[in-house]
Amino acid sequence: MANKATLSYYQAATANCINRPCYEAFKEHNEICGDCDILGMLNRNEVTTYGRTGKHGNGTYEQVTVYPLCLSGIDISSAIIHVKDVTKTRLLEKRVSHSERLASLGLLISGIAHEINNPNNFIAFNIPVLRDYLQAVLPIIDGHWSAHPDFAPFGMSYQEFKDDLLKLLDNMAHGSDRINRTVTGLREFIRNQGAKELVWADMNSVVDRAVMLCGSKVKNAVKSFSVAVDDAVAKIYTDPYALEH
Repeated sequence: MANKATLSYYQAATANCINRPCYEAFKEHNEICGDCDILGMLNRNEVTTYGRTGKHGNGTYEQVTVYPLCLSGIDISSAIIHVKDVTKTRLLEKRVSHSERLASLGLLISGIAHEINNPNNFIAFNIPVLRDYLQAVLPIIDGHWSAHPDFAPFGMSYQEFKDDLLKLLDNMAHGSDRINRTVTGLREFIRNQGAKELVWADMNSVVDRAVMLCGSKVKNAVKSFSVAVDDAVAKIYTDPYALEH
């Protein structure tokens, strides 16, 4: 027997189904489907539910429940088989799970960003102070070097030492600024996950933020990596955060 829902779901006619194996009636196969578990369930003689790819494939999914029946006087296994298309349910579950993971990721990144930002602020605030201190001390060292021309700290000439000292400060400031931009970019990325606003987006900024987030991974995967944005397409009417994602 086959009810109307079965015939509709499999787009089959009653005359073509009754007294024919299901793999012939519904799928026009010549042999039992390779992923069919129904026979094994009949042998266990207990109600069982399992999932399988839907009749259309392409991401569709079915939930199959087998209810074994004991027919009086007949030594044969029969069953009511209930097939339910649960594709939409599965997609919804995946979306909910994805949203929960994003929320957890956002919370984690916010915490990490806060922990990184605090010590980086000490660095950023102290570098200008240290620079001022050095500027105050350097004239004294200059005077010492004038009186002792052979003064060569760390095996360098005094001028090389002085230039390197100021360069080290510049490098520290640059590194601190990169940390700050990375943390800010992560916060903006997470904060705007749900944003769906279309605006005129500066493509240079979008690309810069995307490269900042994944540039190191790209550089590890390829021998050379460079970025160039054509000024002719500098702005596009779009959702910049979705595009960046």
